[in-house]
This record gives sequence, structure tokens and C-alpha cells, in this order.
Amino acid sequence: MATTRAKRSFPLYAQILTGLVVGAVIGFAWPDFGKNLQPIGTAFIKAIKMIVIPLVFCAISLGISKMSKDIKSWAGSAGWPFSGFTRQQDSPSSSA
Repeated sequence: MATTRAKRSFPLYAQILTGLVVGAVIGFAWPDFGKNLQPIGTAFIKAIKMIVIPLVFCAISLGISKMSKDIKSWAGSAGWPFSGFTRQQDSPSSSA
């Protein structure tokens, strides 16, 4: 019978803070080594952008498509701001 051990890992905030401290120490103590690591950091940032931008696009397009299915409720909620704006524009100004 195989025994299972509970995984012990640092919480995410501790991993982030550890990485931040290690990066700062490397940058201050060995700046040349830090400059050599720049391509890795640049590749990481590009990979994050490659993932985040399509996710945001999909979330926005999905939200728009769900709003178009129930156009009556969308039109009712969008009408209030426009009606307030037009009432404010039509009222005469108090300063002459």
C-alpha cells in the first residue's frame, strides 16, 4: 500500500516575495550577471503578453455576445445614462 504525503510548498505570496528579493540581491551584488539574465526576463514578459492579450479579447467578446442575446435588458440599462445626459444638456444654465 502506497502512502501519500501531503505536499509542502510555499504559498504564492512567499514565492513572489522570495523571487523579488533574490532578483534585487543579484541586481545589486552582481549587476553584470543581472544584465546577462535580461533575455530570460524579456522572454518571460513576452510570454505573459502572449497569454494575457487573447484572454482579455475572449472575455470582452464573450461579454458582448452574451449581451446581444438579451438585448432588452441591455437596452434598458444603457438608456438611463443617456437620458440623464440629455436632460442635463437640455436644462438652461443658471449663470448668465
